[in-house]
Amino acid sequence: MTIACSKDDAPTAPAFTEQNTYQLMLDKQNFNSITPSFGATELEAGIMFKPLAKGKITKFIVKLPAANANLAVNVWDITNGNLIKTEVVNVDVASTEKTFAITPIALEKDVQYAITMRTYDTYESKRVGTDPLPFPFNCGSIQVTGFALSQAHQFPGAFGNTYYGNVGFKFIQTP
Repeated sequence: MTIACSKDDAPTAPAFTEQNTYQLMLDKQNFNSITPSFGATELEAGIMFKPLAKGKITKFIVKLPAANANLAVNVWDITNGNLIKTEVVNVDVASTEKTFAITPIALEKDVQYAITMRTYDTYESKRVGTDPLPFPFNCGSIQVTGFALSQAHQFPGAFGNTYYGNVGFKFIQTP
């Protein structure tokens, strides 16, 4: 009896699908009060998160109540306080979700990150009532650990129960 092996029997790498963590977060939080906010002060506003698997950000997602031709979207390493990447995007239409393809940004599993946008104008999203938002919560392979807010050009800090956005990303797990 002869038994043979071939390279065709080699295991194949798993196929991962892109996850819209922005939409998953909005769906999971079930905000019941979303109002446009037109500010006098420029802010860094977004979310803090931790990947539950190694992967990469492939696209940024933004929705603003006013057009902004020079919106800076920033990705931060919360662990060491470093700004990893800034991408300037053109949000040419107000109140419309826009997706921007970017050069992928590699993320490591279990490292704390934040994504923010530098803007005067945001949506103020919250749940009416006294129940605190449940942090952390999972959105696919991403765990949202808090909302982020600071003055423009400053390292973002945690900010309670109000999400000043809208900014997010698409994420794909990598082997």
